[in-house]
Amino acid sequence: MRVETDMVGSATIDEGVYYGLQTLRASENFHITGRRLTAEFIDSLAEIKKAAALVNGEDGRLAPEKMRAIVQACDEILSGKFRDQFITDAIQGGAGTSANMNVNEVVANRAIEILGGEKGDYTLVHPNDHVNMSQSTNDVIPTAGKMTVLKLMRGLEKQLTRLVDALEDATIARDLPGMADVDFSLLAFCGEIRREVKVALSGECADEIFGGYPWYRDPEIRARAGFPWAQNTRQRAALLSPAFSGKPE
Repeated sequence: MRVETDMVGSATIDEGVYYGLQTLRASENFHITGRRLTAEFIDSLAEIKKAAALVNGEDGRLAPEKMRAIVQACDEILSGKFRDQFITDAIQGGAGTSANMNVNEVVANRAIEILGGEKGDYTLVHPNDHVNMSQSTNDVIPTAGKMTVLKLMRGLEKQLTRLVDALEDATIARDLPGMADVDFSLLAFCGEIRREVKVALSGECADEIFGGYPWYRDPEIRARAGFPWAQNTRQRAALLSPAFSGKPE
């Protein structure tokens, strides 16, 4: 066990963990959702800490050996290590201060080890003074949030494409003889939630429901949303075909 102290007081922390006193307090004080930070959000935080260390090192504010240790610690997190050390609730007070300090402490304690010290010896690498140098929770967390959205958009794009493909199949199937009253099962994906939605469609109802869906593939809307251009033949055909464009011929 090790003892860490700050202006509020002292606490005993398991010697084997990489988080520190502020993270421990946050885990004790904020039992809100029971969900931890996502891997994508942790990666975004580590990327920010790495970038800050490189810039502060090049600027001469951060000693070269500290910079290298912080960068290595961040790279190890990005490789998938230490994920169990991020114990703060996904929702916490202070606009993300606990999440920011969680990554600061994990990076600092790993960097201390890299420099040959023992976890908790913040004279070597300090969570605030070195890992969080020239940063604030008020800029780290919003930036990490935007970076995480971009990471998650890749999965969203994939699942939206699957949904549109399923709707295309349903539209085509509706036009086949004997298929007017068929039930179409679609898998709707939203994060970790998967539910099967069965929709009975026939006649004009199918035209009304399916007629507007291809707005997602409209080039102008996709460009504004930041979606990549269609990559396969079927998608390109959908973009070019008036029948699948959501626009009148």
